[in-house]
Amino acid sequence: MRRRLAAVPGRGLTGAACPLAAFMILLSFLPAPAADDPLCGRHGAYSKTYLSDWSTLPNGKDYPRRKLADYPFEEKIGEEVKQKFVGQASAELRGRYWKVKWKAGPNWESGSGKYETTLFLFRNCEKVVIEDVAVMQLDPDYRASHAILVEGCGDVIIRNVTVAGATAKYHIRVEGCERVFIDNVEVCGYDYGPHGIRFGSGINVHNGETGRDGAVRVYSPNPRELKWCVIQNCDVHDCHASDKWPISTTPTRACGWTGTSSARNATANPTPARLSM
Repeated sequence: MRRRLAAVPGRGLTGAACPLAAFMILLSFLPAPAADDPLCGRHGAYSKTYLSDWSTLPNGKDYPRRKLADYPFEEKIGEEVKQKFVGQASAELRGRYWKVKWKAGPNWESGSGKYETTLFLFRNCEKVVIEDVAVMQLDPDYRASHAILVEGCGDVIIRNVTVAGATAKYHIRVEGCERVFIDNVEVCGYDYGPHGIRFGSGINVHNGETGRDGAVRVYSPNPRELKWCVIQNCDVHDCHASDKWPISTTPTRACGWTGTSSARNATANPTPARLSM
């Protein structure tokens, strides 16, 4: 299924009214534009690549990637190395190749579970650049909540990132940010031996959702209105039945979803990456 849809704050998709500036798109990875066909950072403007026949374009699985065994991983204890970037004009994260174990899982009852086992947290920064990073979660019991969590920031660039293993929430979660560009991200399951292959959710770009009471909620302090978002050249694979998460294959509170993505080697109940705005 392939539909060309454009995000517009307050209306969801161009030509289709949406009751809030929030809609769910599963695996919405836009094709990479040519050098002379730049991404258009404004609503109502489209690159030539976007307007072309998507069925003829490569997607995430066609791009060359490093094998997990080829990364120079270092083993780390999550509580000892987790990092927080708050209120910075420019925050950058590069060159981390970590296999991470956590001493304990998040305490969801206390309300702090979202952050306790988040490895990299960015909040209220004007520009965030995350690139050339690989994180493998070594705990099969979903102790990790997020590898990367970005909240209330301006420009967010995440590229050339690999995340693997089990997470309680999302490997990559972006909430209440203004402009988001995610490129060349690989999300994959990890074989925990007797526990099987486990995965968790992949990519979540979130800008609010409507509850049954009609209220719009964003679960981050000081969220900003989403203005522009592109996810492209990403590959989600090897999420299998041993994973605890149910599959979600249709949009929720949605106006639609787009193709040209790669989700492969999945059986019975995986949760692929999700884009929600």
